[in-house]
Amino acid sequence: MVFASSGSENHFLYAMKRILRYFCLAAAFAGLLTGAGSCISSTSHHRGGHDPYSPDDPTRPGENTEELRDITLTTGYGEYWGQWYNNKSDSFLIYLYEGPTDSQGNFTGAAHMLTLDVLLPKTGELKLKQGVYRCTDREGETMIFIPSYESINEQGEKYLDGSTLYVQRDKNHGNTYAITDGTLIVKTLVTGRYEIEATIVANGGEYTFHYKGAINIEDKTQGGQGGDTGIPGQDTYSLKAKALYNGEVYDGSDDYTLYLYYGEYLDNGDFKTVGTEMVFEILTKKTGEMVITPGKYTCTGNDFTVGHFLEGLEEDGTTFPSYLYRQYDNKGNYSLELVTGGDLTISKSGSEYQVRASFTTPSGSFLSEYKGPITITDNRKEEVPKDIEMKDISKVVALDCGQVWDGIECTDYRDWILYFYDKDAESTNEYTCVEFLTKENVKGSLPDMTLDKVVQVGNPSDFVPGVIIGGYTDDDSYAWGTWYCKGGTAHYAATKGTLGVKHSGDDYALSFDFADEEYNGTFKGSYTGPVEFKVDQGASGTARRSAGKAFSPRRGAMVPRTAAPAGRQAVGQGRKAAPAAPAPALRRTRTLPQAD
Repeated sequence: MVFASSGSENHFLYAMKRILRYFCLAAAFAGLLTGAGSCISSTSHHRGGHDPYSPDDPTRPGENTEELRDITLTTGYGEYWGQWYNNKSDSFLIYLYEGPTDSQGNFTGAAHMLTLDVLLPKTGELKLKQGVYRCTDREGETMIFIPSYESINEQGEKYLDGSTLYVQRDKNHGNTYAITDGTLIVKTLVTGRYEIEATIVANGGEYTFHYKGAINIEDKTQGGQGGDTGIPGQDTYSLKAKALYNGEVYDGSDDYTLYLYYGEYLDNGDFKTVGTEMVFEILTKKTGEMVITPGKYTCTGNDFTVGHFLEGLEEDGTTFPSYLYRQYDNKGNYSLELVTGGDLTISKSGSEYQVRASFTTPSGSFLSEYKGPITITDNRKEEVPKDIEMKDISKVVALDCGQVWDGIECTDYRDWILYFYDKDAESTNEYTCVEFLTKENVKGSLPDMTLDKVVQVGNPSDFVPGVIIGGYTDDDSYAWGTWYCKGGTAHYAATKGTLGVKHSGDDYALSFDFADEEYNGTFKGSYTGPVEFKVDQGASGTARRSAGKAFSPRRGAMVPRTAAPAGRQAVGQGRKAAPAAPAPALRRTRTLPQAD
């Protein structure tokens, strides 16, 4: 089974994060209007066979009319696209035009068409509101029409989206112009009939258009705001499925991350080129058998019991657990939307599953179906014992961090970190780091000593030679101080304990024994052998950390971690929540209004 799409949220002034691609169905739309941002899959779809984005025979708006800059339009048509840009406004495309058309709706001679991308306060009504509209792309505003912006279709071809002006000189020559500014005055005559004056700036000039008459507005949300549309690729791609079994993440249920996707994955989790994945975190009946239990699952944000899948959320720059991700090419252009509601219906016959996903995002409602096997991978994280003893320490590094805290050169102590690495640390990333202070003149080696006082970084008055700095996590979720770490996660933070150092020649006898009183864990270990001494190159100049800042003595990671909110845990892979660079805005298909 495969899947296809409609409405979405686009980039405008502030390069809104989420974009949605459309799929070209040329046969379903004979007579597509190129100047209105129609789907460009070959030049035969453009009136006159010319690319409207890069015309080779430009003509000025208003040319071949008696009034160069004051034009009366004779026919009106509209499309309602629901919450296309955001969930707080209604989106309309209003087409006002004049000129002869054939039976397929293509212009056959000199013609003008004004396409207005209008945002109104959210009501769900298929009508325009009387008033004055400004041309702006300022986020969050309504009673506006959106200026032109560049889009790219599924074939990678450029076209103008937003509000545009199309001018056709004759049957074979036409151009689309970007609208950059203007004002729209709408007067309501009777239901469905309007008087409109549009003053727009395009192609270096200001033009005024008049229209008086009916505007029939078609609901393009396929049944209103609750209507499900598909996902792009319906006639091109085969949908695939896989799942991760995360075990008992929430009490009393088995947790699965289900992926419905098309495209070829790279090792880093991105797609090779084009790809789409829908991700749902499902809470099923607890069996431990790595089999997704058939049934209906309803989207929830706060009910972590069986029979639900969890809505999407964004934490620390990562989106999880349920989201819609789309990659448009291999150049960093993608969109990412949180799943905010819906239902999953799952059935199973033998080894085959049947999945029906009806879900919503801020840009609309979607429907996707899959039938076939689901490969389930065990993704349960290893439980860390309460009492850790590192028995196979094979390497120790002593890092001289200098005398810089708060950007001030301290004269009475030097900051050190000892890293104790397990023999398999390259694969397990298991180690203990112990941070402590010595006299300022200790360099290149460590004296014999036993340290047994653990202090917290929030009490700088306790910073004296001979203390151990307890584990803490800063605002960026980096772990500092004294920790037991494994698999990239800092598990236990020292709140009390000891460090012993003795040396004979180039060899050292080192031991540590710490407790994490908040999480009731302990970690200890010993080592005899050489120590590799290094100097932290960033230890002088600007402050590495702030001794006086109130940090949190909680579990963290040695690299920025995805922090789960209270009561929820992040499982599965997750996705970075924002593109590295703004992606091009991709637009739904538009059709030329037909002649009466």
